[in-house]
Amino acid sequence: MHHPKKITLIGAGNVATHLGEVLQKNGCHIDCVYSHTMLHAEVLANKLGCPFTTAIDQIPTHSDYYFFCIKDDAIAKIAPHLAVNGVVIHTSGSVGMEVLKNGDNKYGVFYPLQSFSKEAKVNWEEIPVCIEASDVHTETELMSLALLVGAKTYLVDSHKRALLHLAAVWVNNFSNHLLYEAEQICNDADLPFDILEPLAKETIRKAFHLGTKKSQTGPAKRRDETVIKQHLQLLGDENPERMMLYI
Repeated sequence: MHHPKKITLIGAGNVATHLGEVLQKNGCHIDCVYSHTMLHAEVLANKLGCPFTTAIDQIPTHSDYYFFCIKDDAIAKIAPHLAVNGVVIHTSGSVGMEVLKNGDNKYGVFYPLQSFSKEAKVNWEEIPVCIEASDVHTETELMSLALLVGAKTYLVDSHKRALLHLAAVWVNNFSNHLLYEAEQICNDADLPFDILEPLAKETIRKAFHLGTKKSQTGPAKRRDETVIKQHLQLLGDENPERMMLYI
């Protein structure tokens, strides 16, 4: 990269924090952090050593890239009011790209497929980034940014990205809920939850290396009616709602 790319972050949450840090670490200049919450904007701006604002009309107009790292419904509210010269980008899995179109501006999507929290370190080399852009030149620029931070890139259009986001909910939220249910069963029986960690890790590993069909085991796969009835009896006594989930 010849001159440092200038970045404005719209949002100051988990994604903005990790993205701002990794872009800055790899030679980009953070121009500004915007958030409608003063404290959030100030905390991230202090971390990145840059100005911050809570007013859309105070956002600098000559950054190279403007990253929307905010809640999905807020993107459509703010995007039409952002009159800038750079490329406007959102990081959402479920919002279409066209919401960013404003006249003849350049725009795109930079969707890191990962669950972020501020306190957990992120290895960008292990994060797939899904890219979509208004034109081929912008697509190339976004791919360069992803490569800059070390991420693997995938070209994914808005429709496929929405389906990918749906699949991600099954992998992340739903599996986490099942782990929560298992944790409750362990807690109620005074068993350590971490006894299940090796099994959980091996289950995920096999699903992605052998495929989910070949990896299925347990009483359902074996059609072991006796064990299934025993499980349902235990659940019926303990928790009828959990029994419905088991079925």
